[in-house]
Amino acid sequence: MNQNWVHSAPLWAAAGGLSFLLGKLRSLVLFGGGALLLATYALYDWHWLAAFAGGALLLLPLVKHRGIIHTPEFGLALSIGIISFCHHADGLLWGAGMGFVVGWWAHLAGDLFGKEGIQFLLLPKVKVALRWFDNGGSAERWVARLCWSISFCCWALILFNPTKII
Repeated sequence: MNQNWVHSAPLWAAAGGLSFLLGKLRSLVLFGGGALLLATYALYDWHWLAAFAGGALLLLPLVKHRGIIHTPEFGLALSIGIISFCHHADGLLWGAGMGFVVGWWAHLAGDLFGKEGIQFLLLPKVKVALRWFDNGGSAERWVARLCWSISFCCWALILFNPTKII
């Protein structure tokens, strides 16, 4: 009996994993970001938070979108981690870190206005949903367009006049 298929098990596992990731762009981006953070931690001796975040990003494709990552407790832990990582940084790294923290909390605040709302991790039966608009509806798309426009204006200010902002 031919046992060559046993030797190719890692190849089949990698092909299955890649197929899973290609099936969902979100998974591919999260996996790639996690691998990049782990590599930079290992190669360039980055802060331990980079390894922690890389591991977390590798696990995120395994959790549902509105699960643990949409809780205020996760947002608080993420904010503390990013602020401690960027505390002594200046310029673009500090701005990117603070922008990520503000964007994360703005995302959670925006989810409060939708039908699904947000839940707490420590109090799973507590759910806050103001139900002002449908998730994915036209009101949410207009808010997203406004946020993107503001973001592009901020990036334009940074890119075209970096000495006055950073």
